[in-house]
Amino acid sequence: MSIAANVVTVLIVLLIVLVGGTLLSRGLGWARLRFVSPVIGFPLALAVSDFEANEDGAALSVIGLLLLTLWVMFRSLHIKLALRGIRHAQEQLSYVWVALYAIYTAYIFHQLQFPYDWIRSHWHWRLHSAAVTAAVAGVSFVILAAFLFLTLGPYRKLRKNLRTPGLIERETLVKELAKRASDKREATAYLNAIVERMLRRGRIVESVHNGIVYISKPKYAGAVPVGAGASDQATAARPPAEGELAEREPLLELFRQNFAGHPAAQAAPQDRIAYVTALFYGLEDLARHRDLLVSLHREYSVLLDLPQEEGEGGAASSMPQAGEAAAAAAVAAAFRTVKRYRPVRVSRYRCRLDTLRYAVYGEFCYTRAKLGGADADGQIADLYAKRLGIRPKLAALIGEFVEALLRGAWKAAQLILNAKFGAAIRGQLAPLIDRSLMNEAHRHLPRHETVVVATMSAGKSTFINALLGRDLMPSRNQACTAKISRVVANDRLGHRIGYVRLDKGDCRYAGVVEPGVVKEWNEMDGAAELRLEGPLAGLKAKGIIHALVDTPGTNYSGDLSHGQITQRYLQQGEYGSVVYLVNATQISTTDDRMLLRRVLDTVKQRQDSPRLLFLLNKADEFDEEADDDLADAMKRLAQDLQEAGIERPQLVPMSAYAAKLFRMAGAGLAMTAKETKDFASLYRLFAEDGLDLTRLALVAGAVPASSDDGAVPVERILVGGKAYEGSAILSALERTGIRLAEACISQMANTQGGMSNG
Repeated sequence: MSIAANVVTVLIVLLIVLVGGTLLSRGLGWARLRFVSPVIGFPLALAVSDFEANEDGAALSVIGLLLLTLWVMFRSLHIKLALRGIRHAQEQLSYVWVALYAIYTAYIFHQLQFPYDWIRSHWHWRLHSAAVTAAVAGVSFVILAAFLFLTLGPYRKLRKNLRTPGLIERETLVKELAKRASDKREATAYLNAIVERMLRRGRIVESVHNGIVYISKPKYAGAVPVGAGASDQATAARPPAEGELAEREPLLELFRQNFAGHPAAQAAPQDRIAYVTALFYGLEDLARHRDLLVSLHREYSVLLDLPQEEGEGGAASSMPQAGEAAAAAAVAAAFRTVKRYRPVRVSRYRCRLDTLRYAVYGEFCYTRAKLGGADADGQIADLYAKRLGIRPKLAALIGEFVEALLRGAWKAAQLILNAKFGAAIRGQLAPLIDRSLMNEAHRHLPRHETVVVATMSAGKSTFINALLGRDLMPSRNQACTAKISRVVANDRLGHRIGYVRLDKGDCRYAGVVEPGVVKEWNEMDGAAELRLEGPLAGLKAKGIIHALVDTPGTNYSGDLSHGQITQRYLQQGEYGSVVYLVNATQISTTDDRMLLRRVLDTVKQRQDSPRLLFLLNKADEFDEEADDDLADAMKRLAQDLQEAGIERPQLVPMSAYAAKLFRMAGAGLAMTAKETKDFASLYRLFAEDGLDLTRLALVAGAVPASSDDGAVPVERILVGGKAYEGSAILSALERTGIRLAEACISQMANTQGGMSNG
């Protein structure tokens, strides 16, 4: 009973001293008296100390309190100076003072024997007050040290890493330091705030090389990253792309966001529905952007996994209509739900009460400003904030934060976020910074276009679908592509967005691009340009926005303009490399030779000297048992290319169709009956029979194989009701040649550099 009684007493006293310490810390912090509080606290501890009863113990305790107080004051002063203006640091520091006040309170309780005498007399427990006090003080000290470490640890790690001579990539360093944190978003925001603080103090400097931001000590400011010099020169030598790939449509930026980190993504289904309803209620008066808002609403509905309504438009048709009584009631209920506080787990051991009102207001301001330009619609914003129950002063701060983001003042936005808002509001607004930085990168990073050229039905669209890992580009056995189509790599997106631009200049947007959408756009009258954006499995170009350009097949007799479009782009387009697909079943046809000659003549006339990669597609259709010799075909094709003027052609055999099916299986995507049958046949060919097309590749120099597939391999994958080994599918994918082709394309982009985007 004695041990149990002491343990329970430890818990009771610990709760009392921590609550008391919290009240003291908040009160003294509000009055700005924390630093002078030891002037009262320490003499009080001396006054209650009983030196006569236990002279040595009391003296040691007082000395320990004095040293601990001095240490906390020194560290607090250090944090105040080094991390001034960072709200997160001040919040963590307040917990340090809570723990210090708890230790003081526990010591005073021990000297006064409160509440120990009361417990002994009323509950008749045998207590060891010294042991209880030591335990309470020990736990409080652990809390104190932990919060000091959480506050100063990231700062010390940054300083330690910055001692390395030369330049360090900022984004990579921050991600590396934040990867083990329980709340990675909060840790990333804190580290970025520390970097901004160090920049303002002049402790470090920032530089940009080839679109990548580097930080370093001032003495290394003139250094150049390894391998960056040539790329920088290549980038600087290229003029801006006039209307080719430069971001000409800022409204696409509204769709460019990663919903994995969206504030509503982890909320309950009814909360997500309320969030979307409240957000789009605030935007419904923007009638001239109705079509865009319908597409944006569908993006939110699909990616936040909201129930899809039947009928035309799907979830998009459920946009709130304030004029209807039932819809008005639904909107009112949505606002009540958004304003409600709910427990949210922020780490394994921590929860906090949170509300979505600040997130929805931030998105409302951001979206409305994007659509409305300079007109901020201040009165509407005030009414919207009032309906959400946000105080005018706080609403003005959120508006100021959004305004800084929209004008590209990232440092000001970071300062407002970290200096003016608490942890809960920071967590809801931080995704807007990620969203804005993603848009900024796509506006200003160098661009590299790889144009994909082939005769009709050589497999261009299938090849691009293999890179996408799904069927998006139409790939029927005829000339499918009737216009220039761009697929822009963006690994930060978890989905695919896009638009089609019409001859008149209007755009039709899609926040979630599906095969039917691309087919509709491709067949639309007056469509001039089609653009998709999203993750591309194995294309990795550092500091460059990479894009693939799908050109029309040149030998389609039904429309001679296809060849003209391709030829005009090859002559006038801004691209850095060319991928030429050859149909392995139709090598050296007349059409193929004519196209190859035009491509080579055009490339030779260009001053920027685009690089060339040749892919022998459908190489798996060779029947070795029927005397089809793929190795001999490769040699003959290489010889033809050398005779055409290419001294050392890069030539990779592959099966784009097999690669596409293997990636679809790995991603768990549905297949047609034919695709399921073909998958089984191709799996047997590449996984069981061991066909490896990469062994016959003719590639100059060492090309590191692409390994990032954008999908997490699982042990067992079901296709058509049959189980396949996930590792075997990945090995089969490697043997199709697609990863080697991706590695070659990425290497060309990294070597050639990108064109300036202003």
